[in-house]
Amino acid sequence: MSFRGNIICVPPALVAELWPIIGPQLLRGLMAGGDDLEVVENGFRDALEGVFDNTHQVWIITEDGPPRIRATFGTRIFIDEQHRKVLEVSALGGEGIKEWGVPATQRMVEFGRAEGCDVLLGYGRPALARVYENMKIVGNTRNLAILERAL
Repeated sequence: MSFRGNIICVPPALVAELWPIIGPQLLRGLMAGGDDLEVVENGFRDALEGVFDNTHQVWIITEDGPPRIRATFGTRIFIDEQHRKVLEVSALGGEGIKEWGVPATQRMVEFGRAEGCDVLLGYGRPALARVYENMKIVGNTRNLAILERAL
């Protein structure tokens, strides 16, 4: 099945309006790591604060037809210990990843390149390396595989 929808960066001014839908999806994405509640709450708070101080972005994946948000995830850009500019994707929550995984990866590659990033970094179950285009497992953190792709 091919993906028929959009992958959209949510303007910070609209985050509050969409929060009843995207908030629970982001929370499910954070909880997928299996961390204790305090770690999840801190990550959730950091991501939300980051949206409003322009250090994090919230993205939604919508489908055509009756408009519906299928998934939500967060991104942030930072410089890592190896002095690489990294686009990190995290807190992915939603449904239908087999349909939009490749288009979402392609969109993140475009966004990362436009922002001058060297690396796309994500976290998830090891099987996600087969869903995300050209992502390779480079390690593990907590209960998740670390996925990376050079840009």
